[in-house]
Amino acid sequence: MLDDRFLHRFRARLREMADNPYTYPETCRRVYVEAVDHSTLNARASESSGKGLIRIHRGCWVNLERFFSTVLSHRKILRTIGGPRAESRWRADLSHIDWIGGPHTVPQREPRDPERQRTVAVLVTLAMDFIFLHELGHIAGGHTRYFVERHGIGELSEDDVLDPNVVDDRHLAEVDADAIAVHLSGYMWHDVMGPSRPLQYDQLREVAFLWAFAVGCLFFLFSQPAMESSAHVVGTHPHPAVRLVRLMHEAISATQHFDIPLFWVQVEKAWSHAVDEIQNAKSVLRFASSIDDVFDNDRSGVYDTAARLKHGLRSFRARCARYAERRPEIEG
Repeated sequence: MLDDRFLHRFRARLREMADNPYTYPETCRRVYVEAVDHSTLNARASESSGKGLIRIHRGCWVNLERFFSTVLSHRKILRTIGGPRAESRWRADLSHIDWIGGPHTVPQREPRDPERQRTVAVLVTLAMDFIFLHELGHIAGGHTRYFVERHGIGELSEDDVLDPNVVDDRHLAEVDADAIAVHLSGYMWHDVMGPSRPLQYDQLREVAFLWAFAVGCLFFLFSQPAMESSAHVVGTHPHPAVRLVRLMHEAISATQHFDIPLFWVQVEKAWSHAVDEIQNAKSVLRFASSIDDVFDNDRSGVYDTAARLKHGLRSFRARCARYAERRPEIEG
């Protein structure tokens, strides 16, 4: 089940961001978060009568915890964290595992080293934060009300099936929500290392790397064949490789704008390091993902699509503007 600490965390952050002019305060004052008793890694955003609702599936926390526990339990993965020699060098082909569908399909392995155990908790928190902020971005960006009035869609979810005429708007909504989540992520970090371990300046590089690794892993999970055969093939979301390109651009550009916390120091290096570590984890544990194939076989197509979406964001944001809270000047 969804750990209550995440609901407490998200509700506390909404109260904090409601007092900050750079974190969509009006939206944060009218949004409520609740858990949904479903085992999949999914979340939903909706809006009714001026109130926003974010519904996070209980499977998010369970599946992410098992995923990151599996990753950190192998001594050849993330070898700079803790004491990897305490871990075993087990062998497995995990290409058949559905990390999205439910915990019954996910193996149970845990790291032995205490620091690596703590890192699992940090990675799960960072990934959960991004899921929450992405859904908040749909509401703050005016997407939820726009889709109700323009397309008759009352809730935005990972597993929607869309009319082809809605696909372009939906793709733009997803990359816009990703962008908002990126720019809000730094405001979630001050206690990410634990409530008794306030974040220190000299930890920013480490947290930037862990954030990039956690969020990057989310998109690798969403590029599993099981997901490709469901949500992504019917067009609800751009390919995860395209979203990763846009995310990297947004994260790097965030360093250039005012009042963004200094958590983005060395973020470009953090992304590069995180991608290398994700590729290593995929190689060691044989995770199934189509991102590599897209980058290897159609690299220019990925970047062309990302550029086209960036170009279309301005007009999409203009269409949503009547429903959206005025956004801070954070775009790159």
